[in-house]
Amino acid sequence: PTHQLDGCIISFLNIVKWDKHIEHFLSDPVHLEKCCIFSFVETNITSDPADNTTSTRNSVVPSWVSVFKHTRHGICLMYNQHRVQLLHIYDTSQSLELLACLMKYEEEEFIAVILYRPPVAIGTFMADLTNEISRLPTDKRIIILGDFNMDLMKDTNKVRFEQFSRQFSPEFHQISQYTTHRDGSILDLCFDNDYKIDDEKDIVKWLPTPFSDHFILYKKL
Repeated sequence: PTHQLDGCIISFLNIVKWDKHIEHFLSDPVHLEKCCIFSFVETNITSDPADNTTSTRNSVVPSWVSVFKHTRHGICLMYNQHRVQLLHIYDTSQSLELLACLMKYEEEEFIAVILYRPPVAIGTFMADLTNEISRLPTDKRIIILGDFNMDLMKDTNKVRFEQFSRQFSPEFHQISQYTTHRDGSILDLCFDNDYKIDDEKDIVKWLPTPFSDHFILYKKL
């Protein structure tokens, strides 16, 4: 799928466990060759569920930097520092497992939001998500990638996400439209508020993986 896209490609994966599977992910050379940004959830690299700090360190491969959000389940954004820049990490509340970073590719600045919602009752999640995204700058392009654990094949969830998207100007468009889990559900979603119908960059590609029950998503910036 990555060979069908060019430019800056962002990948997303529920990696299940960072220490166990990051080498498996990187064993496919196309990831380092084609992608600018990797985003992962369920990294599970913190033993303290109360730790909600962010740390940055050099990655396991040269020229890549890792930004870890030490939430209960863990979030990581990796970027190739020769292709993209990290300009800012936004402060976020502890109501959601969410990492928001201001990035720059060539002359374009955008906000990459990485999110994980555990498979529990929805509760106030949609309201919390709306509040969190509303706190980000309104003049920036925002791309949200996450494992929402809310199956988009269910009409009730479709309605929830449509209502969420319409609360913003410009509106968000959810463009992950295919199964993202081995059991057949659409759990991993991609929202973009810079959407042009039939534009190649608005097509999310996917690839199954043998080391996670989730598929890898690929999104062109």
